[in-house]
Amino acid sequence: MAKAKGRFLVAVVDDDVAMREATERLLDSAGFRTAGYASAEAFLRSRRGRSAHCLVLDLHMPGLDGLQLYSTLRARGVVIPAILVTADHDRHGRLRADALAAGMLGILHKPFAGDALIQLVQRAQQAQA
Repeated sequence: MAKAKGRFLVAVVDDDVAMREATERLLDSAGFRTAGYASAEAFLRSRRGRSAHCLVLDLHMPGLDGLQLYSTLRARGVVIPAILVTADHDRHGRLRADALAAGMLGILHKPFAGDALIQLVQRAQQAQA
């Protein structure tokens, strides 16, 4: 049975408060539940984070970055669909290739279209249905 949209929890991990809150508002307006974290370490300490169905991870953060957080979770046997967001220009596609090779759903470059993020989160939801 598919999870109801309102039950699907997306954790947004981004040290940029404005970006994190804007991403949460966007996903909330699309009917998803969200939980925001200012760092990878805050996410790892959180009990609520353990129930996340999808992750939206900023690439560059103090401490663990988004790819390192995802790798840490995978090493612990935690498999959560994840989307990487970054302001870096990926001229040669290496970052995209690394993210996809790690098992992420996709990568979005800031500023990204809200619809693109929603589509990726919906894809994560459908994969878990």
